[in-house]
Amino acid sequence: DTTQKHLSSTVNVVCAQVTTTPTTTTTTSQAMWDSTHHAAGHDDSCSDKEDLDILTAMATGPSDLFQFHFEFGSKRPPKESLSESEDHGWALDDSRYFPAATEEALATYENITANIYIGSATGRSMAEESMPCECKYDSELDPPLDACGDDNRCINRMMFMECMVQDCPCGRLCRNRRFQLGQYAPVDVIKTQKKGFGLRALTNLPPNSFIMEYMGEVIPQKVFLDRTREYDAEGYTHYYFMTLKNDEIIDATKRGCLARFMNHSCNPNCVTQKWVIGKKMRIGIFTSRFITAGEELTFDYKFERYGTVAQACYCGEFNCKGYIGASDNSHEDHVFEHVKEVVKQARQLQPLQDPNTVQSFVKRMLNSVGKPRLVNKLLMRLKMTNVDNSHGREILKMIVRLHGLKMLKFWLGEWKSNETIVLRVLQVLEKLPLANRNGLEDCQLFDVVQRFVDHDNEEISQLSEYLLASWNELKSVYPEKVTNKTKKRFKKRKRYESSRELFDPDNDYL
Repeated sequence: DTTQKHLSSTVNVVCAQVTTTPTTTTTTSQAMWDSTHHAAGHDDSCSDKEDLDILTAMATGPSDLFQFHFEFGSKRPPKESLSESEDHGWALDDSRYFPAATEEALATYENITANIYIGSATGRSMAEESMPCECKYDSELDPPLDACGDDNRCINRMMFMECMVQDCPCGRLCRNRRFQLGQYAPVDVIKTQKKGFGLRALTNLPPNSFIMEYMGEVIPQKVFLDRTREYDAEGYTHYYFMTLKNDEIIDATKRGCLARFMNHSCNPNCVTQKWVIGKKMRIGIFTSRFITAGEELTFDYKFERYGTVAQACYCGEFNCKGYIGASDNSHEDHVFEHVKEVVKQARQLQPLQDPNTVQSFVKRMLNSVGKPRLVNKLLMRLKMTNVDNSHGREILKMIVRLHGLKMLKFWLGEWKSNETIVLRVLQVLEKLPLANRNGLEDCQLFDVVQRFVDHDNEEISQLSEYLLASWNELKSVYPEKVTNKTKKRFKKRKRYESSRELFDPDNDYL
């Protein structure tokens, strides 16, 4: 069954463009941004609008606000206005002077402003309660970036989690609410020569810039299978599926946002990232390198085709394979063998040894909802990490700092009937290097562990009693008054390099 084969593969996305009659539309960049900002899916509420105004007022320069440059979709600039190198750069398929086609593109589907959940799909993440970051911000002393705007300092940004305004230390000045506030990059839809519609940047974008959220109908696997058959029967040749979780898929074929028009490239300039916003998992598209105004936005679809005919690729990159997906059985066999080898290596449990892998490890913890085998594997690796040497101790401290206690608490709740998981969570809690009881109190671990004191399993009962007794010996540490001296000391805290540029969400399940 080729459809089942398609489902069982590690599908990231299946996208293509709808064929329509070309219409040339010329508009200014600012006007196009005003229309596409809302078309892409942002629905301003009163409070969100006020917060956007506050953050806009905080902007200090081009790195904080999107800058508009010139009008697209009209004609090639006069040759005398270009240098020789610039003139050679204006190829026939240059997206900088493709006609703007946003209005035409919007007529091909139903635009929505938030994901629509179908059937049993919920988009639920592991985060059942708030996870505040540790950022500290004084509007009179600190630059705006300190308000949760640094990818390497704000622990929530590092973990691909947005802050919630009611819990964030920075409050309404928090800059880590881009999904919630719809802070999308200025873009428009273009009509390309061979690829149908595409999406174009209307401003220069630095690496790790948020383009927009990928939205559609979130459907369970069974509905996904049904829809692939239905779309085949209706004559659809291209679909817009993207994996949200291993059992839920976003379908933007009939209802979605402008992100659905991004084309595939074998050398893309954007990546997809899975973010946690509140209790939901959502997908955003981010730049992977510097992008100049007028450049087409692309990412790697990474899908394995079903059927006998490979879809042609027209990205035109130097490394273009000429098709999207596997080309023949030999290539598919090679990919299958590679996947088997990766899985084999993953099954060989090892302790955490590299601090640079802690972020990706905690992300796997965050994406472990409903996966007992993955939970057991992660717990075993934590148990094997040696707290008695400085290297292992530092790694476990990082786990605690990156919301590790709360995620262990979630596991105790989700798997309370699974004695193996409960015991392993308690064993991990026993070896964590805790300097005080603040974190335990913040996530109410005392109350959670107390419930296991009377457990039928004697080992679980005894270990729970031991943990509570040892935790009671820890002291609570009250925050000192914030002064310029303490703020300087806070700023010297070690910066952990973000894995944002290299992170592939589909690797979570290996």
